[in-house]
Amino acid sequence: MEDFGRRLRELRTGSGLSQEAVAKHLGVSAQSVSKWENGRAIPDVTFLVPLARLFSVSTDELLGNETQGQKWDDEWHRAILAGDPGQAAKTALEALEFFPGQPHFLWRLAEAEYMASRFKEGEERRRFLLNAEMHLQAILRQFPDFEEAVRRRAIVLKELGRHQEAEALVRRLPDPDEALLQVLQDKDAWKKQRRRVLAKRAQAFWDMLHNLDLDLAEKFLVEYPWDERDRIDRLSAICVLRAEKLCIAGKPEEALETLQELWELSRRMKEAKAHPERAEALFPRLGDDSGPFPDTMIFGFHVLHTPVFKPLEGREEFQALLRLANRQLRTNGNEEKEAK
Repeated sequence: MEDFGRRLRELRTGSGLSQEAVAKHLGVSAQSVSKWENGRAIPDVTFLVPLARLFSVSTDELLGNETQGQKWDDEWHRAILAGDPGQAAKTALEALEFFPGQPHFLWRLAEAEYMASRFKEGEERRRFLLNAEMHLQAILRQFPDFEEAVRRRAIVLKELGRHQEAEALVRRLPDPDEALLQVLQDKDAWKKQRRRVLAKRAQAFWDMLHNLDLDLAEKFLVEYPWDERDRIDRLSAICVLRAEKLCIAGKPEEALETLQELWELSRRMKEAKAHPERAEALFPRLGDDSGPFPDTMIFGFHVLHTPVFKPLEGREEFQALLRLANRQLRTNGNEEKEAK
């Protein structure tokens, strides 16, 4: 107990907090915090996670059990990677015997049980789902605003056939739009919700692009399951904007190297157009903000003639890109005439 009290005191003083401030955060008396630090008492297990969060450390660090906790965490990950959620669940249960009620390992246990349910059928599958739901409830009793646990519990409830509960749970989230797609049962409501989500995704991407937050915009494209043609158009926009920034910064060689990506994007666009069954228009037009991004061309080709690329005009590689751009533009023009 003295070791725990010493660690608690060091964390508190290192954070610049008084015993009164810690007590107020936990809803206890300052005398209780003093007893913990002096080794005359230890906090109830329900206070461990709030304390760890307050000082931005893990509960293992707070308890001095970091090595053992990390060992179980590593074993859990190995079991999951090996496709053995049953073993992962056993590992989490073993950890919970050492750390009773610890939310981190409750979460590990619920995740393993949910994954195991996907390999089972009938009553056995239902048993795993019910166990996962029970452990997710235990987490949410401690942390009702743990959004990932809310979303996971909603999915489990849906798979248990408790659709109304699942939807009601998701609607508690600050931004329930994405999660609703996973639980809505009515087809018309689901389609309407999907249109709303896709419009929000598109707007988020354009906001990133307009703010020139190119790395974040590219990460956004990679992480979401966009239609391939939409993804290519937006990747080309990012590519050209990066090249523009490099030209303005006096780095024409790096700008040209960046623009070379347009060759690969052009090839991918041609392939995507050849397989329209893979594609569905995921980006609805957003008025004037969306810009002209037809599926038949690469966005980047529209802006290669702008003055910012003047330092590259004498380079054969750049002239080759311009020729490719002109071919794309002519192709698009012909397709538009045929459509009329």
